[in-house]
Amino acid sequence: MRPHGLLCGWLSIYPPVDAAGHYLLTRISRNGLMSAAGFYSESPTRNQWDGVAECYSIYSFRQLAILFKAPEQQNGAAEWNRHSETLQRRFHEIFWQRDHFAEYLQPEHGLVDSHGLSDVNWAAIGFEVATEE
Repeated sequence: MRPHGLLCGWLSIYPPVDAAGHYLLTRISRNGLMSAAGFYSESPTRNQWDGVAECYSIYSFRQLAILFKAPEQQNGAAEWNRHSETLQRRFHEIFWQRDHFAEYLQPEHGLVDSHGLSDVNWAAIGFEVATEE
């Protein structure tokens, strides 16, 4: 039996949403971080691995996992949860600085952490990327 009406429309979102998520996976660098920056204007802009972008990406993968929890999409939910957990683990390994997260990882100069709590920390808290530890 074919789905119809609203259900058919709802199921049609899976392929393009899945494709968008897979595009994001192509943005993950060899270091395991999402190569992205510039969610907002700053001068000079962050280059490559922005902590806020990492948090948004982890959150996006989690949202994909929730979307793919429908019975006919269970494999998709597991896949997106796995990507979220992998990126979160890598983010913690690189950005955590004993009591806060660094701001970003600059390709030439390394980790930039110029002032304690920054927008990255609030993004990590807001998107539940920070843990109790």
